[in-house]
Amino acid sequence: MREAFGIKITPLARSTTNYGGYVATARSQLDEASFAEAWSEGHAMTTEEAVEYALAEDEAAASYLSPRTVGQHLRSIYRKLGVSSRAAAKEALERGMI
Repeated sequence: MREAFGIKITPLARSTTNYGGYVATARSQLDEASFAEAWSEGHAMTTEEAVEYALAEDEAAASYLSPRTVGQHLRSIYRKLGVSSRAAAKEALERGMI
């Protein structure tokens, strides 16, 4: 999204979203080739595909994530997209706002 929309992520935004921590965690759980492949795949996604992917239910994740954890992740995604709900995110996408 940073490249697609020319959004500059400030150091404050990086620190409050723990961007570096999430990247480091993902990198530590994959070998370098798998990480590079996943990074490329994510980089190639459209905004719509990224939102759909983020909101999709993963069977493995569903087995240990509580509804509260899922809700927290969704709120984080909505905050980053500047919307208040899944319906608002869908509407914003359809109108080309995000």
